[in-house]
Amino acid sequence: TALNWFLQKTAALSFNYATQRASGISFHMKAGTFQEVLAFQYYRPTGPGGAFVLDPRTELPPSFVLEPLVERSLGSKLLRISRVVEIKADEQTKAVIPPGQPVTVYSEAPSSERSEPAMVP
Repeated sequence: TALNWFLQKTAALSFNYATQRASGISFHMKAGTFQEVLAFQYYRPTGPGGAFVLDPRTELPPSFVLEPLVERSLGSKLLRISRVVEIKADEQTKAVIPPGQPVTVYSEAPSSERSEPAMVP
């Protein structure tokens, strides 16, 4: 929910609204109105193998180009915070990922192999 961000006087959009307003967000990114645009996405476990898939409620269209910044475990879920780098025109991204297709994005690596990124304030 965007309510927590509004209470801190920080602009925020739901995923559905951001998808509908992609061209406006892209315009403001190029114009420098926004310092940065972040996406907070949740991944849920697929089973005992340790793989995760994107929660469909936090899915953005493939036209949103994301740069992952940090991942944190929250109970059984994984939170990924990404910076929106670019929003491509729809015709450039139509057939990249079929709608509703789950994609495995993360497998738990042993803690000795992972580097811990700095926490985003």
